[in-house]
This record gives sequence, C-alpha cells and structure tokens, in this order.
Amino acid sequence: DLDRFDWAIFVSPTAVERAWPAIAGRGGLPPTLRVAAVGRGTRRELAERGVHDVLAPDEQADSEALLALPELRDMTGQRVALFRGEGGRPLLAQTLVARGAQLQHAVCYRRAPASADVAPILRAWRAGRIGAVTAFSRDSLDGLVCLIAPEGRELLTRTPLFVPHPRIAEHAQALGIERAIVTPAGEDGVLQALMELSLIHI
Repeated sequence: DLDRFDWAIFVSPTAVERAWPAIAGRGGLPPTLRVAAVGRGTRRELAERGVHDVLAPDEQADSEALLALPELRDMTGQRVALFRGEGGRPLLAQTLVARGAQLQHAVCYRRAPASADVAPILRAWRAGRIGAVTAFSRDSLDGLVCLIAPEGRELLTRTPLFVPHPRIAEHAQALGIERAIVTPAGEDGVLQALMELSLIHI
C-alpha cells in the first residue's frame, strides 16, 4: 500500500519495468509520494509512464550519487519503498536506514544467467565484425564471460569494452580485459562513446 509511504525509490530501469504492472493495477503512484531514481535511465523509464517529478542524480548513476543529494540526507521517520532486484549492492538500503528511514524492500526481479547459441556471435567476432562490447553492470559482464567461455574469452579480453561506471571497469580489468573504457553515465553516455570510436575508425 504505497499510500503509507513517503518515498518510492527505483534502483534501475528494470525495477520500473517489472514493478509497474502491479503499481498500475493499484491505480498508479499516489500523488503525495515522492519518487527517486538511481540515474537518468531509470528516471526516463518513469517519465515514459507519466511520472515526471523524479529526484535523480544528473551525472553518475549509482547509489553514492543518489545518496549525495540533499533531499536524502536526513531521512528520520521517512517511510521508503525500495524497488530493486534480488541481491545487488546493499549500500543504498543500509545508508537510508542509518539516516533514519523506515525501509521496505520491494523485490521485483531476479538476475539469472543468460542462455543462447553464441556460435554466430563468435563467428562474427573472429571475422572482425564485432569491434566493441558494452556492459552496464558487473553481473551482466560476468554473464557474458560465462556465456562465451572458453572460446570467446580471448576475443573479449582484446576487444574494447565500454562501461558507464569505474566499478565495472575495475571488475573487467580483474577479469583480464585489456581495454575497459569508462563512458559518461547511462545508455546515452555509452552510445556517445561508441559513436566517437566509430568516427575515429572512419
């Protein structure tokens, strides 16, 4: 019952997508509810569903950037519904509670390893038709490594990897990926970096 809450915080675009059928089925978000998002991509997903007054960091899309906003510094007595996936980083929840929030987790999706026939991808990669890879989280990068290993592991380590956060780049380097390029935050930042790479090669 979101009428009992002061805040709804969405940690990812997927959280919005997966939670929205249940929210819409209950009449949408209450007009008194304040809404926050971890990044512009999540804010855009909310805007597509008619939610426009959303607190979100403009630059980095992570828990640290959201928690740095002045609106969330004192959460004493604030009732917060945190829409998130199963697992994930505990920083946002732990910090909100430490600041006095009464937190309710709304777990609305589960991460699972992908399964696909990677043979066509590996053939294209070996033929030089894949010039870059993107990863938007450590989990997605781990999933890719599992999916293509062992045949594609060497190809991945030599291919430019574009990621929107330094944490993902550090994880990539620990996996042996030689060129992990940190882009501006969000899908737009990654797309811009890919376009710049294409211009360089042209």
